Amino acid sequence: MSKYHGETAAVFYESRIEKVFASLLNKPQIRIVSFDIFDTLLLRSGMGVEDVFLEVGRNPEVQNHFFHPSSFLHYRVNAERKARLKSDLEEVTLEMIYQEMPVPHDVREKILQLELENHAKSVFENKQISRWINQASSEGKIVVLTSDVYLSNQDVIHLVKDETTIFSELEDIFVSSEYLRTKATGNLFTEIKNRFNV
Repeated sequence: MSKYHGETAAVFYESRIEKVFASLLNKPQIRIVSFDIFDTLLLRSGMGVEDVFLEVGRNPEVQNHFFHPSSFLHYRVNAERKARLKSDLEEVTLEMIYQEMPVPHDVREKILQLELENHAKSVFENKQISRWINQASSEGKIVVLTSDVYLSNQDVIHLVKDETTIFSELEDIFVSSEYLRTKATGNLFTEIKNRFNV
């Protein structure tokens, strides 16, 4: 039986990481358990972020402005780079990125929505992480998701709700674009600590 499709919990608990996770959950001083979202709870179905951009670029309406998927990919990557260079903030939003795209405002909005739709099509639930989330919740821990991502909090909530079975186990979702602070600097974790008075 595949490691990822149906082994029993007893088999999983033989791994070192499972034992460490279980032992940490037993520590009363640990109140919050945080999980990453993309490439952790949500895996990509053979598509990287740039593959998502190429898929957006294949849309006929997008090709009216960028002519070829690789052309859209080039502009989209550069738009994010420009948005980050312009900003003094730790994170940028998807709207800030699309402001750097060389198309009219109404077209930007349509393409932005296409990108969101293609992000949703590219991900699926990592059942092992979902099982750990359930386990942490059943041990009475506060369980949150935390991600450095330019997608909005609402966009991420929709993805998690639509693609996973664990939304009801979560206390909250923290994304860098919402707080303009990142995990990379540690400042997004400070927001979590402040939120739960830890």
